[in-house]
Amino acid sequence: MRQVTQDEQALWQTYMNKLTSMPALVPYRPVRRRAYILDLHKYTVQQAFNKCRDFIQEHLEQGSHYVTVITGRGGPIAQEFMLWCQNWLGVAKVAPLDGDPQSAGSWMVYLHRR
Repeated sequence: MRQVTQDEQALWQTYMNKLTSMPALVPYRPVRRRAYILDLHKYTVQQAFNKCRDFIQEHLEQGSHYVTVITGRGGPIAQEFMLWCQNWLGVAKVAPLDGDPQSAGSWMVYLHRR
């Protein structure tokens, strides 16, 4: 095995002194996707239908994976919302945010990928 000379050691030490130290590693934090939320509280049933349809279509075109729709608990919009989603192309799945489909007032709408 070859011995390192004094000149090589000095050259290596000069090189190492010129290097900047690496900053402390920051733990990985995934980038949160922007939440897309539509609140239907202030609309009539027909306005809510049109607004929701346009909202979902817009996010299908953008390539979003999911959106959140707030219907409120009870009321005509909440009763009709599931029927709307069943008939729209592009809607893969609808799940309640609070886990209980009987009393849900907000829904996660999963969209088909294009």
